[in-house]
Amino acid sequence: MLQNSLYLCHQGQRDEQLDRFFFINTGVCSVSVMADGFSHCHASPHYVDWLGEQLYTLENTGSCCNELCGEVLRILSCNDCYPGKASIAVIVSDQEKYRYATLGDTRIYWPLHSFRTTDHSLAQRCIDRGKCPAEKLRDHPLRNRLTQFVGADSRHTLTWSERERTYHDAIIMCTDGFWSHFDDGFIHEIQTEASLHNAFRGMINKKAVPEDNVSVVLLRDL
Repeated sequence: MLQNSLYLCHQGQRDEQLDRFFFINTGVCSVSVMADGFSHCHASPHYVDWLGEQLYTLENTGSCCNELCGEVLRILSCNDCYPGKASIAVIVSDQEKYRYATLGDTRIYWPLHSFRTTDHSLAQRCIDRGKCPAEKLRDHPLRNRLTQFVGADSRHTLTWSERERTYHDAIIMCTDGFWSHFDDGFIHEIQTEASLHNAFRGMINKKAVPEDNVSVVLLRDL
């Protein structure tokens, strides 16, 4: 089952820190959620805070993966919540497999397998239609225009995918504030806590402080 190995975040030049990472263990399986809040940014509490409140009700409930996936979908479909929206990535894991899904541009990387999730953005749509090379995505002017997200007025829903569990696997979840500074090849080389820490500190120590909130977590299957 996955464990939170190293979580790093930085507010950047934003007035608010609306990135959130939640790790919940039901006693049978776990759910890891990375959320990047936007819209109604001055709202306090924000949608991402409501999301955390709801997710933590699942702690130690004994829910299995199928039940947990259903509960996550129920929470994300609720309209009675705090103002705001969020890009989100979710992993539900047990002893056999990972169930994962994203909405927006919050990503999940499996570095050992050189695999990552696909964004829901206008920039990604341009790539899918052959109007832009994939390597230009992080510099595309429409990168931040999301086509799917969660929030009070969202009708988008997660579509679960599955991967077989790999013992000692390393998984990275991150907001666009992190991955926009690196190409995919570099992130796929981040497979240890030390390499993630070095990449993060190198980014933060640049002369130009990141404009966006930055969050990244390394999960390890133990």
